[in-house]
Amino acid sequence: MALLKNGDYLNSKNVDAFVEKVRKDGIRVVKLEWMGLDLILRNMATTVDFLSDAVRYGIGVTRAQQSFNVLDHLVHDGLYGSQSSEFKLMPDISTYAVLPHVDGVARIQTELSEPENLEPTPSDPRFFLRRMIGRLDSLGLYAKCAMESEFYIFNENDHKPVVTGKLMDSLGIDKTAPFLNEVSGNLEKMGIVVEHLKKEYGSSQFEITYRYGEPLKIADQFIVLKSVIKSTAAKGAMVASFMPKVDNSSPGSGLHIHLSLFDKSTTRNVMSDGKDPGGIGLSRTAYNFIGGVMKHMKALCAFENPLSNSYKRLIPGSWAPAHVSYGYDHRGVAVRIPSNPPGDTESTRIEFRLPDCSSNPHIAIGALIAAGIDGIESGIDPGEPLNYDPADFSESELKKKGVEMLPTTLIEAIHAAEEDSDLRSYMGELLYDEYLKVRKSEWDDYYKNVDKWEVDRFLEPI
Repeated sequence: MALLKNGDYLNSKNVDAFVEKVRKDGIRVVKLEWMGLDLILRNMATTVDFLSDAVRYGIGVTRAQQSFNVLDHLVHDGLYGSQSSEFKLMPDISTYAVLPHVDGVARIQTELSEPENLEPTPSDPRFFLRRMIGRLDSLGLYAKCAMESEFYIFNENDHKPVVTGKLMDSLGIDKTAPFLNEVSGNLEKMGIVVEHLKKEYGSSQFEITYRYGEPLKIADQFIVLKSVIKSTAAKGAMVASFMPKVDNSSPGSGLHIHLSLFDKSTTRNVMSDGKDPGGIGLSRTAYNFIGGVMKHMKALCAFENPLSNSYKRLIPGSWAPAHVSYGYDHRGVAVRIPSNPPGDTESTRIEFRLPDCSSNPHIAIGALIAAGIDGIESGIDPGEPLNYDPADFSESELKKKGVEMLPTTLIEAIHAAEEDSDLRSYMGELLYDEYLKVRKSEWDDYYKNVDKWEVDRFLEPI
């Protein structure tokens, strides 16, 4: 990783060479970007003339930024406030990319770091993911990830769908080809290889899948992907929305995380076992990883589904998960085991179908890995996979089968997370607790709001 620090910077020719490359690329402004606990992509920009200092010593931002929520409100009980000092935005120059859709501008991913030593702060989400990658490494393992991201595009002036059509409707791709071509072209210029584009179930809903890689790279790239799609849509007088549930009747939008584990020494997939007694080709390591995810799944919702709106997607029978569950090639469960091509054991993986695109990807992937590591280290058995649709059964019938519902509101998920001491220990107390304070502040704002549904139904008769 090219996150150079301290003395590495001060005497390194790397910085001068890097700045010279930026100049040759015709770049005048460089955005130092980060996504904190508020789920918003933010940046501090510098001109190329001052880039060297920014790379060596970072750019200061108030610590209070880690106590802001998605509504841009300062959380009243957050650790940081107006009296707090600064973090330094320390750039990872390996993430440098020219923005093909904005002339003369480039971006670099950063981490929030302590000013006295330029080391990442424990509350930084990206640093959390790096720590979980390190925990895997200590077990002799490494991971590969991929993401499937769903989103809608609407006309800017009236927020109506740009196109209508059915699932995988060919005409839907044709009508939006200029937009989709520009998005995929811009992403590829920024080093993100688009594998699949799909017209999804909803009107003007699409799914984009990009090439798998190591978890940190995939999380970084999702931030870029989301930004590029939004910027490209805005140029075309459209709005791209990654909101989990855009209205009552349209399908929700998810962020499916595919993850596989490999042995460091042999580079072989350790999730595969052709002699699996369960008959679905999984190793004991894979079952234990899934067991950890099952154990922590209710708490994971707070990190994978961070908005009040997220829980309007997690409805039984909606193709989104609503239960603590896993299954083989089952698209109604939270953890799907995709089938492999005949004879292919290296593609064995899980597909985590719980998350949505409002999540911070570093936290979403990091929390998934943390839960899985707990499963491996504790030898957790996930139980039997589901081979039926839980939406076909009543809550009492599911209870007899031992199948539990996921949280149905954000506050339920927050309470589940508050009670999960093991997941807190993996994430670290500072990050865990400050994150939950931010989510709780958003819930407080939401549940105090009198909405149109209530007024329409209760104003006259009550």
